[in-house]
Amino acid sequence: MNNIVYVKVLADSLQKKYSALQSILDITKKQEELLFQDFEEESFLETIAGKQRFLDRIAELDNGFEVVYNRVRQELALDRSQYGEDIASMQKLIAGITELGMDIEVLEKRNKMQMDKILEERKGQLREMRRNNSAASNYYRNMVHQQYSQSYFLDKKK
Repeated sequence: MNNIVYVKVLADSLQKKYSALQSILDITKKQEELLFQDFEEESFLETIAGKQRFLDRIAELDNGFEVVYNRVRQELALDRSQYGEDIASMQKLIAGITELGMDIEVLEKRNKMQMDKILEERKGQLREMRRNNSAASNYYRNMVHQQYSQSYFLDKKK
């Protein structure tokens, strides 16, 4: 295969990675909306599954990119003038990919903080429910024992 074709494959791989990261950013924004509105667990889990598909795709692209890049690395370094335009194009894509990655990271941190807050609220609600259930259980248990003892004493007085 010609080195020019390899270079085009590298550029195409970077473009696909950029698109996948853009999709991840969109999904992360949707997660943010879900977290800051009324939290719906099912919808949130669907976004996680969607994001995972894109992450898997990016891993495949990265592996393929590395294999192809290792084949043409020396040629690119030796003959930069022939591939200058392609290299510049790839550098722009890499800069865009890096920027998208940083945007995603910022959103992910914000989402994680909100998710931690939601989970803490849910834990508090569960604790309160357990405490209420325990109090109700103790109340009914005491009432059951009290009824028997009152009946016993009433019978004795007659």
